[in-house]
Amino acid sequence: MNIAFYAVNLASSDCKESANIYSETFQGKIIVCKKQHAEIILDDKIRIFFDSLEGHCPAQPGNLTFSLNRAKKPDLPAFFQPEYSFIEKGYFSYRDKYLNRIWFYYRE
Repeated sequence: MNIAFYAVNLASSDCKESANIYSETFQGKIIVCKKQHAEIILDDKIRIFFDSLEGHCPAQPGNLTFSLNRAKKPDLPAFFQPEYSFIEKGYFSYRDKYLNRIWFYYRE
């Protein structure tokens, strides 16, 4: 299983504003910029996702996102329980016993 760190998720009530502030502060490139969801990339490697807690995305502050280079769910210990699955968009998530969420994204 080839897993790489992909992104960290942060909350915002105005994702456009947050993306602009973080982009300017850390010299990031804005990829998506909407009121309820935004994405920036730093050094062509690390992504920061901003999501409104009122939006449709179940990402929350402090979520981590990892990418996989093949479309196979990782074999994780029972400590992690499957949660969401958005296979058509290439995302799925697990929660640990402390309710921390980790996302996996299939990259091509």
